[in-house]
Amino acid sequence: MMDPTPCPSGYSMPQLLDEVVSRGASDLHLQVGQAPVLRISGEMAPLEGPALTPEDTRALIGAMIPPHDLQKAESTGGADFAIAFGSDARFRVSVLRSKGNYGVVLRLIPSKLLSLEQIGLPPMIKDLLTRPRGLILDRPSAHDQGSAHAPTRPH
Repeated sequence: MMDPTPCPSGYSMPQLLDEVVSRGASDLHLQVGQAPVLRISGEMAPLEGPALTPEDTRALIGAMIPPHDLQKAESTGGADFAIAFGSDARFRVSVLRSKGNYGVVLRLIPSKLLSLEQIGLPPMIKDLLTRPRGLILDRPSAHDQGSAHAPTRPH
């Protein structure tokens, strides 16, 4: 369960994650010295409010991080884990320490699979994926890149 207690600057993790979901953002970035930032359609959009302090980021991370991942973050300088936000969403979380301060990036995990068109793949890919047999190669494997195979590779 996520702790709803606000950090000293007034932000709470449930409030911030609700902003991500309601505004259709893909990521939430929390970094000391700036207000929380959403990534919406590839563009960074800072939220209105005060810049985060080291105490804020520690409190926000502490509101969601499992104890074993907190120990890992403290000993190695980072941790990766996933959290659920009610039944609305799940997030992949990366916690990192840089210059003595913690930062965190949360990425929204889509609740439904996107179609090939929605992710921008050309129609011919659907044809390739629905074939009953075959092998699709996208490039030579590492052992096929030597000079012995150079004459057979297109240039």
